Amino acid sequence: MKTASWPRAVLGAMLTFALSGCVSVQLDRDYPARRYFVLDATGNSIAPQANNTGVLKLAPVRVSPRYNTKEFVYRIAPQNFETDFYNQFLVAPGSMLSDELRQALRQTNLFRYVVDAPSEVEPTHLLEATVDELYGDFSSDGTGNAVLAMSFALSEDAADKPQVAFQRRYEKTIPLKARSPEALVEGWNRALEEILNALIADLRSTN
Repeated sequence: MKTASWPRAVLGAMLTFALSGCVSVQLDRDYPARRYFVLDATGNSIAPQANNTGVLKLAPVRVSPRYNTKEFVYRIAPQNFETDFYNQFLVAPGSMLSDELRQALRQTNLFRYVVDAPSEVEPTHLLEATVDELYGDFSSDGTGNAVLAMSFALSEDAADKPQVAFQRRYEKTIPLKARSPEALVEGWNRALEEILNALIADLRSTN
C-alpha cells in the first residue's frame, strides 16, 4: 500500500506544478488591447427646411457581406483584403449608419416625421440604403485612403404602391492624414458627412 501511494503523490505534485506553470504563462503573456470606434456625421452642414411634409420611414441600412463586420477591413493589394481584430467598430456598421442617417435626416427637417422600420406610423416615403464599400485602402505607398460608398433608393407611397422617386450611389475616397486607425475613422467620418450632405441636397430637389 505504501509503495503504491508514492507514485500517486509524485504524480499529483507534477500535475500541480504543470498547471501552475500554465497559469503563470497565460498571465505573463502580453496581448495588444482591442480598441473600439464609432462613426459620427455631426459635421452635417445643410440648413433645415421650413415647409416640411410627409412621413419618411427608414429601412435598416444593409451592408455588403464583404464589409459586414465590426472588425476594420483593409485593402492591402488590388485583390487582397484583411480584417483587423484589434481595431473594431463599437457596434455593427449597419446599425451605426442607420442611427447616423436617421439623425441627419431629422435635423434637416425635410420630412415632418422620420421613423424607423418597426414604427406603425403610416409612411408617405420609404428610404432604403446599402453600404457598398467600407474599408481602408492601403494597397499603395503613402498613408492610405478611407473608402465609403453607399446607395440609396427613395420610394413614394411606400405603404400602398411604391414608386421609386429617387435612386443614386455616392462614393467617397478620403486621403488619410496618417497611417493609423484614428486617421482612418476620421476619414470615414468625413466621407459619411459628404455623402449625407449630397444625399440631403438631392432629396431636397426631389421633395
